[in-house]
Amino acid sequence: MRFLLIFIMFACSLSAFTQNISSQVDSVVIKYVSWVLITDISVDCTNYEACIDYKIYSESTPHGLKKLMKELNKLNMSSKNGEDIRCKLEFFYGGKI
Repeated sequence: MRFLLIFIMFACSLSAFTQNISSQVDSVVIKYVSWVLITDISVDCTNYEACIDYKIYSESTPHGLKKLMKELNKLNMSSKNGEDIRCKLEFFYGGKI
């Protein structure tokens, strides 16, 4: 779990999530690869699944979601665009992304 939190902290800034929004999250799916993976092309959110053989971690317990959202709320907004990503988070509300 600690390894995944490291991925999350570098993946993106999601400090816009407030307590009200985080209480509505049903589950989070984290798609991730090693930070040291080298690719021939830049991988962004739109082509992540097609370009990388990723692993999946899913969290849906209330305690796990609360802990995850607490860590995400600590992140600062990133000013960088077009980063080569190694982790993608999908938040589900009522069964929909």
